[in-house]
Amino acid sequence: MNYILTIIITLFSVYAQANAVTDKNKVRKWIKSNPFKKWGTWVTVLLCALSCYCLRQSEHDAQQQHDKDVARSEDLQRSLDSVSNNLMRANAKIDEQKSTIADQNRTIGSIAYNTQTTLEGKQRFIRCFRDLTRLTKLNREGMIFEGLICGDGVAMYWFKQDTEQMEGFHFFSNSELNRVLSGIPSDTLLFSEDGTLNIDPKSELAIALNESLYGKTPSHKDHPIDQDRARDSIIDEVKVLLEYVFRARNIKINPVYRPSKATTPLRPPAIGIDLSFEYVVKPAAANPYTRFVKGVELSNDELNSLQGIDKVAFSKRVINHWRAQKIEPKVKIRDIRSLNLKYLKTAQRQNSPFEEQ
Repeated sequence: MNYILTIIITLFSVYAQANAVTDKNKVRKWIKSNPFKKWGTWVTVLLCALSCYCLRQSEHDAQQQHDKDVARSEDLQRSLDSVSNNLMRANAKIDEQKSTIADQNRTIGSIAYNTQTTLEGKQRFIRCFRDLTRLTKLNREGMIFEGLICGDGVAMYWFKQDTEQMEGFHFFSNSELNRVLSGIPSDTLLFSEDGTLNIDPKSELAIALNESLYGKTPSHKDHPIDQDRARDSIIDEVKVLLEYVFRARNIKINPVYRPSKATTPLRPPAIGIDLSFEYVVKPAAANPYTRFVKGVELSNDELNSLQGIDKVAFSKRVINHWRAQKIEPKVKIRDIRSLNLKYLKTAQRQNSPFEEQ
């Protein structure tokens, strides 16, 4: 159509050049006058032919460029599909590696949880703790820190320096010790120019302080199931403290109910717990004997006050609660040192190649 229109326009141009087109008779006269004898007509026809050629060539070039663009687009799409497939394979490998790493972490965590901490590791932990915590906020008033080496971990105690009265306690289980000892050894004190102590956040001490001593007990929840879990966790912490601070055995915990004269088959909710236990008086004596402690209550408000606080404050509150009941901790500094010496002698005999097994 473009070519036909060009030819028609050219013819009309030739005619308009020679005559003024006003009616049909003049058009017939123009045709009879044989305008192709004039050189101007052939110049115009030639220009028209060149115009058609150029138009055709432009369309041809445009078609070639279009074909090239289509081919390039197809190549790019193939490349994009290839890159997308490679990315999908890479993501699949990454997911597989993440799964492998997660499995390895679970395995390592299980090993750390179930592995017995060596005597050397426990001694190193106690030295680290004793040396460095004297310079932290745990020791603002001056404390003596002693660690009791146990088969299942290390029991850390701190006492007032002047009276040797116990002020706090935390039990580091073997799994907790393994976590602490995985940090950077804290064998060197690092002080800044102004005299303050810099503790590497990845050091053994930082892990022991931040994740253990200053880790929080379960906080109070609104859901009844979460409340029961938090309460059970607090009671478990209290039982551990009773065992290692008051040498408690046969710990019994019973719910306490508010006295009521109403006769109803439904028992009202407990208002607290009652704790009782027994302990051996002077275990090293020739004739040790057992004493019973009973009637020590913890109300629901007191149990709730032990939630959401750090372990240092927790141990201090529980010890002070028993102290208010005229029940003092049963572990002294001399007891810890004596038991550690006995533990070390036993370990030396067991590990010595010169001792008869």
